[in-house]
Amino acid sequence: MHPRPRIYVLPLGEEIGKDVIEIIAANLQVNFSLPAAIMAPQPLPDETYNAHRDQYNALSILKFIQSLPPPPEAKLLAVVNADLFIPILTHVFGEAQLDQAGAVVSLWRISRVNDGGAAPLPLFYERAAKLAVHELAHTFNLSHCLEPNCLLNYLPDLDSLDAQPLIFCRYCQMFLEEKIAKLFPRITSTETP
Repeated sequence: MHPRPRIYVLPLGEEIGKDVIEIIAANLQVNFSLPAAIMAPQPLPDETYNAHRDQYNALSILKFIQSLPPPPEAKLLAVVNADLFIPILTHVFGEAQLDQAGAVVSLWRISRVNDGGAAPLPLFYERAAKLAVHELAHTFNLSHCLEPNCLLNYLPDLDSLDAQPLIFCRYCQMFLEEKIAKLFPRITSTETP
């Protein structure tokens, strides 16, 4: 039997390719050493859309995913292909609250390069993986890191996202491993779903 998934990836809305969702799930599974599963897609809730800004409120999406009946002790990453904002910023690549069950990432801006053209697929997939790992790490109570080569460094724009490696610094990695061990002390290959 396979271990019960501890990370769930939820596609929200339309135009999200199966390939990028699978890449995100695989990178989450590797970087957190936890079993991951992909959920059935759901529509992006209408109440998360802000017509005045022509964007979706990332905090409203977090509120929505936290209202879903979560699997016990699991983390949930919603993936959208819509432009996100929070009230104090014009846009965000993703959002999470420290030590909570859910996070959201957007593919909207990372699918483009700085001149507005389409990003090459390998670059797009790498960006998606980095954002997913970065945002989900916040749900394990890791905040932004000042170490320049840590994936938890603040990522305000595409250049900083592209420059960041897909790894945590030694300190963040140790903190993450301790947090996972406390949350999921008995993951075995015989666990049932």
